[in-house]
Order: sequence, then C-alpha cells, then structure tokens
Amino acid sequence: MGLFSVVAIVLEEPEVLHKFASYYLSIGASRIYLYYDGDLPDELSFADDRVSVVSCNRDYWRTLGFEKPVVFLERQTAIYTHHAKQDDCDWMLVVDADEFVFGVDDLGAGLDAAPPEVVSLRMPVAEAVYTSGDDEDAICGSTWFRLAIHRRTRLWKAVLYGWRGRQFQSGLIGHALGKQFVRLPVSDNLLIEAHWTNVRGEGACRWSYELGAPLEALYVGHFDAISFDRWKTKWLLRTHSHTKHATMSVVRQRQFDRVVRALDQGESEARRLFRSLYRINPWQKLLLKITGFGFPRRLF
Repeated sequence: MGLFSVVAIVLEEPEVLHKFASYYLSIGASRIYLYYDGDLPDELSFADDRVSVVSCNRDYWRTLGFEKPVVFLERQTAIYTHHAKQDDCDWMLVVDADEFVFGVDDLGAGLDAAPPEVVSLRMPVAEAVYTSGDDEDAICGSTWFRLAIHRRTRLWKAVLYGWRGRQFQSGLIGHALGKQFVRLPVSDNLLIEAHWTNVRGEGACRWSYELGAPLEALYVGHFDAISFDRWKTKWLLRTHSHTKHATMSVVRQRQFDRVVRALDQGESEARRLFRSLYRINPWQKLLLKITGFGFPRRLF
C-alpha cells in the first residue's frame, strides 16, 4: 500500500490543526508535517508522534540559506520543495489546513493504482458550503460541496448567484486550482508549488479524473469558510498582508474590497456577506445537484 505524508504550511488555531491532523491520520496518513508560518504558540502540541510541527521563524529560514520570502506562495514553494527531498514516504500530499481529501476509501491502495509515470497527482476542488441545518459557527460545520464551473461560467454564475456572481471565480469563492499528491523521492530539478509541480519548467501533473477508478473520485474538499469567526480572521490576516500574494485577480480584488467594507461595517454586515457567499438555499441546492455542480457530503 502506498504510504503518504501530509505537508501543510499553517497559521491556524490549535482546534483547527487538531481536527486536520486527526482527519488525515484516520484516512491512513503515515506522517503529518505542519510548518507553522511564524513562532509557535505555546498551546500548540500533539500527543501523537506521527505529527511533527516546525516553527518557520527567522532561524528556520536561515537554515535554508535565505531570508523569509515576503510572498506567501514563494514560502510555500520553498518549504514543499525542501521537505520533499527529506521525506521517506511514497507520496507527499500538499494541502492547506482547511483542505481535506475525500472520495477514495482506501487512499493508499488508490495511490498504488496511479501509473508509474505520474509525478504529481492533481485533484479538483470541491468547495464546502452551508445549507439549512448546518452550523456556520462550528469548525467545518458545512455538509454540502460545490464544484468549479469551467463552461459558460458567466451564465451559471448569474443563474445561481445573481448579481453576487461577480464575486465568484469559476463558480467558487476560493481557488479552483486543485491540490496534489507528489510522488517521492523527487529529482533535483523538481519545483513543487502549492497547486502543481514543474520539472525543468514544464508541468508534470495529471488530474485524478483522467486516471479512471478509483482515483477519478478524488476531491480536495476546501473549507474556505471553515467557520464564521475563522473566515473573519483569515481576511483580517490578508488585509494586514501576512499572507501577501504577488498578484491578485480582478475577481479576488473585488472580493477583497467587499469583505473589507463588510468587516468595517460590523458583525451583522460581515455575517450577512458570509451567508450570501457560502450558504446555499433550497433552489440553489437543487440546481447544483441537477447540473452535477454540487453534492451533499458530511466529512465531520
């Protein structure tokens, strides 16, 4: 059975990180490596020795031979690429702390089924959304997922979300780029980024749905709105540039401006916006299900 590790660069509350680690251990991960993006909080610890936590403070970056990159995506690439050269598992899963892979019951056996030439196994995103009865104040309290829409995107955004569709990228609020398993060991010319892997500057990824059963059923469930309070915290970090990105799309900038205004207007306006982006009504739920762009799934 294919052994896999989970590698994540994190800046989350201990409750979220414990849920993350418990989930992946429960589905067969051999090791979990949490690279904390700064100094470790005193209250963060794990009893299970399969979970390792590394503080990515100034001293850590000096061991890699350079200063801490300002741009978050550059920090991710540096850490993933460095870690992969030391990991002794068969595969390394690259995800964030709000992302949970699902769809294959025996993940190790599924990874064994990947053709030997596959260097990076890339999975599409399923974005977690709330529906009636879900608790938006609980960590990972949603029970529905919606998929990216890559055809007639403008039409579907308008039909599903009306004028709010301008806030969506490919039918999602978060990214639609997917995440990946990287086959180990890696060659020296491999560059592992957050969403894909390059070899000598060329893409080296295969989508899971291209590979047939059982891998075609794999998704990375993205709890972009992991809870209302955590959603607010994430956006506050973004406004203070802790997770600065080199570029920002027009739609992402539109989201950024709208969220900042809502946060400035207070709790009730922030929650109203949160619900308009991440909660689906019965009509939207029906349409997503009929078109194949959404489905129910309770992970927690």
